[in-house]
Formats: sequence, structure tokens, C-alpha cells
Amino acid sequence: MITTYQLADEQRRTWIGDLVEMIALAAKLTQRSAHQDGRAHEDDRLPDLLHRPAYHGPVRLLRLSYPRCMPDATGDSVDRFLRLTREMLDRPDYLLPMAAAQIQFRRDNYQMASASMLEDMFFDTLGTYLRESRPAEQLERRSGKELWDYSLNGLRISHKEAVRPSLSIWWTSGVKVDGKWFPREEYQTYTSPHPIALVLSGPVTFRTGVAANNFASEVELSGPTGARKIAKLSAPKRQYATLLSYLGDEATVEETWSLDEWRGARFHDLWPILGGPGIGARDVWLTRSGEPLAVGTKLTVPPQALLPGIYVLSTDQLVDVPMIANNRAHSFDSAALQEKLLESRQRNQFAHFPLWFATFTESQPPNLYAQQRREYESLFAARQIVEE
Repeated sequence: MITTYQLADEQRRTWIGDLVEMIALAAKLTQRSAHQDGRAHEDDRLPDLLHRPAYHGPVRLLRLSYPRCMPDATGDSVDRFLRLTREMLDRPDYLLPMAAAQIQFRRDNYQMASASMLEDMFFDTLGTYLRESRPAEQLERRSGKELWDYSLNGLRISHKEAVRPSLSIWWTSGVKVDGKWFPREEYQTYTSPHPIALVLSGPVTFRTGVAANNFASEVELSGPTGARKIAKLSAPKRQYATLLSYLGDEATVEETWSLDEWRGARFHDLWPILGGPGIGARDVWLTRSGEPLAVGTKLTVPPQALLPGIYVLSTDQLVDVPMIANNRAHSFDSAALQEKLLESRQRNQFAHFPLWFATFTESQPPNLYAQQRREYESLFAARQIVEE
């Protein structure tokens, strides 16, 4: 909340009244002809108003409180969430830790635990960025078992993490009939009261055309390299590592390496090329072509390619979504989910999430006991914290 102070009513009325009268007279003054007779005009009172003695009565201060940000329309709020997310991911101090977490948390923890930790990681990262760089924004975490996970300026968002396009809603098993799982009667469809933000960090392969004056008419892209490592996929033969920068549905080749050069490169050798302005829209892909793509080559990203990134599904997309079930959960039908994710990308409800740094990230299993042990040892430290 922001607190301000205003004058008591009689003083405020006097000053505001004078201000309104001055504005009205000034408007008339600008309309007066330069050649007029010497008759007195109403706007001749303007100098008198400018020199009117100030109010000298007692001043009483009133404390008023009001919200810093008011929730706006859902569409505008979603756009703002994505704009702030893109800003955050365009800074290496936020992008690289988030990319590293995608592989470290998934390899070092159980599947459901890793998804929860990645959700916490996203909230903590975005929260830190907003507090440092956008302090007027209000990001809050849910306090109970609500159907949303956090809110930005009043917009409540449900957060999901996935390597492949999948989105579970209810963690309860379906009904098994003749060896097949079906949704329970009460869980056939799902309508969400809140938008859903899905962080998709898995690889994708697609083919696209290149410029007509290039040596080839089509090229196959697979990746990004970091997403392939997250999914534990090995690099196919006869490919190149290609650095692409995105702009809308177009990607431009910025650098190309042979696969051996890419595998043998170190982070600090590549940082001058991979880092710098625009890091949030730059990633490394494996390309299959007769020759390496020339720097500056333009590629079109086909609309059916589910690129790694943060997709936001608006509430108008989340009405009566068909569900599927297994022995653990009820989830979105795969085809329906993919269609909605592609729709979000076409709506620009999508933020690129470059994952190349995962290629340089090593596993770091957490030692939870060691952390608790440090807290225990602090109880017996020779120098204790003294409260002043």
C-alpha cells in the first residue's frame, strides 16, 4: 500500500476552486482576439487570482491508503505477465539459473517433487526480479489450497512444468475398464477459472525452408541442445550446432559450429557469442543439412512447432477441455492441449525460454541433511547473534 497526505476539506476546496477558475479563464484568454476594444473582460481577473493570498487557516493532514496497482482486464494482465517474464529472461542473472534448474532439479529429484521445486524456482526468480527492477508490481503466493499458485497485480495464475506437452489437473486415478483407463464421470471435462502458465522445456524437431539463394531449400532442426540434454537425448550424426535468434516466427542464423566443435567448447569460450543483448531470444539448435547454414540465413519457424518456452492459456481457452486419465491423475487430452498451446503461440501468449546453458550444467544433488545440520550447529556456535 502507498500512503499519502492531503489537506483538510476547507483548504483543499479553496485551492482546487481557484485552480479550476484559473484554467477556465486561461482558456478564454487564448480565444480572445488580438484586436479588441478597451472594455473590461471577465478574464482580466486572472492576475488577481494569481496573486490571491494563500489560505492561512489551520492545516489538518488526512492519511489516505490505496492499492499500488489495480487489477486490469484479464487479457491486458496476461500480456503484462508475459512482458515482465520476457524482461526477466533477457537478463543472464535470471535466465541461466532458471535453465540450470530445469536439468538439475529434474535429474536430482523425483518427478512430482522436481515439478514443485521448478514452480517454486520460477516464483522466486520472478519475485526477485520484480522486487529489484519493477518494485511497483505486486506478486503474491497463494496461502492455502486454492486452484491458483500465484497472482500478479490481482491476476491469479495456475503454474505447470513439463518436458513434453502434458498438463495434469486432478491427482486422482481414473476408472479402469477392460484394461484401459477412462476419466471418472465427474472429471470428463475441465473449465479453469484462472489462466494457466505452462513452462515447456522439452525438445522438438521440425523442418523448414531457407532463403531461395541458399544452397538448400529445406533444413531439419532439432533441439534446442539444452532441451535435448534435459530429455536425455544423444546428438544424431551429420549435424551442426547452430545459434539462432528469434523474431516473431522468423529465426536468423548467428553462428554455426560442427558437432565436434560444439561438444568440445567451454562456456567461457562461447559466452562472448551466446551472451550479450538479446540473450532471451537466442538458442542453439542442431541442424541437419548438406552444409552448415550461412550466418544471416533466415528460417521460418512453422506454426505447428512447440518451441520451449512459457505458454499462457487464457480462461477463454480453458472451457470444457476434454480430459484423459491413468492410474495416477486426470490430465488434458494430448491433442486438445497441443492445439491450445499452438493457439497461445499464435496469440503471442508465449515467451521464449532459451535452454542452451543446460548443456554446460552438471548434476548437483542436494544434501538436505547438510542444510539442516548447519542450522543445528548454529545453536552451539561460540559467537551467537545478539539482538540489540
